[in-house]
Amino acid sequence: DYEYAAIQLYLLASLTRRHTLYNNVALNDKTII
Repeated sequence: DYEYAAIQLYLLASLTRRHTLYNNVALNDKTII
C-alpha cells in the first residue's frame, strides 16, 4: 500500500530528524559544560 509506505517513511524521517536535533543539542551542551 503506497499510502502506508509514505506514512512509514514520513515517520522514520521525522524520528531521525528529531534524533539528530537531540544529538546536536546534547553535543552543544557538552561543549558549553
